[in-house]
Amino acid sequence: MKSESQAQGLPFKAHLLQPDFKGTFWVGLIGKGYPARKGKFRWCTEQLKINPSNRFICDVIRNNGEAIVALGTNW
Repeated sequence: MKSESQAQGLPFKAHLLQPDFKGTFWVGLIGKGYPARKGKFRWCTEQLKINPSNRFICDVIRNNGEAIVALGTNW
């Protein structure tokens, strides 16, 4: 994303987000005893993706007054 946005002269900046240590996959799986993801019980989505994204977006809005977010998905 970085190289393509620079090549096209777009003011985009990619950020790699990571959960807090207590929200990592291995802490949930081994430390808290959560089962590996399956079916409808997907605790890891909230811990690994949603919470870090929300925290980052709130920080950007707090510092800049607004945020534009582009999210990708896996198929």
